[in-house]
Amino acid sequence: MARQTIRSVFAPQDFNPGDEITITTSQEVERQQNEPGASSLTLRLHYQSNELQFVDPVEFLGGLQGVVLDRDETVDDGNPNTDRELQVSYALLQAFPDAQTDLFNARFEVSDPFDGTTEVVTTGVESTGFDPLNLITPTLTIESTDGPIAPDDLDTQIYRFESRITPGTFLFVGEAERRSVLQNFADQFRQQGEAFLAADAPGTGLIRINRFQSTNRLGTYFYAGEAESVSVRQNPNWDEEGIAFYVYGADSGIGTTFNRFKDSSGQHTGLLAGPDETNNILQNVPGFQSEGPAFNVGI
Repeated sequence: MARQTIRSVFAPQDFNPGDEITITTSQEVERQQNEPGASSLTLRLHYQSNELQFVDPVEFLGGLQGVVLDRDETVDDGNPNTDRELQVSYALLQAFPDAQTDLFNARFEVSDPFDGTTEVVTTGVESTGFDPLNLITPTLTIESTDGPIAPDDLDTQIYRFESRITPGTFLFVGEAERRSVLQNFADQFRQQGEAFLAADAPGTGLIRINRFQSTNRLGTYFYAGEAESVSVRQNPNWDEEGIAFYVYGADSGIGTTFNRFKDSSGQHTGLLAGPDETNNILQNVPGFQSEGPAFNVGI
């Protein structure tokens, strides 16, 4: 059966109590040519009302208009720390686009004072005849930013793509290569958004991360520091593509630690994940196994 995938991300990552954050929710449809598209959808963002306050109105994107209700919870999301839901419902005359499409921006004001974490949980109801919604980020964990802030030398935005050829493997690129991928390889890679901040040139305390492409598993990449790269270069299963970016070492105490993951069979996937996603993968995604800290970056 056809399936609709839902993703949510929030920004900014660094904020102060009283600031606003924006949660952007997107969708994508996977279906056979002879299957009908999705035309109805109900999503609920569950949140804790004494930690986040919804800021009206919702900003609809992509020309897709929905109906909004902000109210006390009517559906149990399984999380005892949420008490309110922002419901966004669609009943379209035409089907949702199959390609990844941003649906809406929802703004929330962070309570003042705010110290610690709060969670936003997504639940929903799929179109008739579709498999249950594929929620990529069922829970967003929003943390107080008393922790590390990106150093000034980490000023290059890195973006993440997932391979359409080998789903569950990932590509990380800077802005110029991102544009090239979107223009020339959109049938091979699906953009997932901003990943982290790195440097595009050597600097004091920075280490070099090299990128390798698999010769026997299409769309699969591997990221390694220079020491590890020495042995990877001897492996005929990997072709070196050059320097990916510069970052701080995982033991530097600077920036935010990203971890590297293999899949359940032990093959490299190119998946690099920050603290929130790492926790979600370890708790909810059995298809990956952690290789441990890879490096530190800005977010």
